[in-house]
Amino acid sequence: MPANVVKTPRDERLWADAKAQARKEYPDVDEGSDRFYKLTMGIFKRMQTRAGGGDVKKAVEPRPLMVADPALRKALEELPHKGDEGE
Repeated sequence: MPANVVKTPRDERLWADAKAQARKEYPDVDEGSDRFYKLTMGIFKRMQTRAGGGDVKKAVEPRPLMVADPALRKALEELPHKGDEGE
């Protein structure tokens, strides 16, 4: 278990689940290999961002749209936004 990533009891459970999933999906990959570690870490990170895990807001937070054309930017700013009144 990588101590720099697995910091809470919940993380420990997710790491164990990620290892089990990696074993299931990649039975031919040796558990001591770098590839197995990378696969497990990828699964673990995805598990952390699912509902009920990790910082879900960070995983789905929208980024501001960068628009160079001033006329288009103004038109987009005038559109109603989700959560505005009248929706």
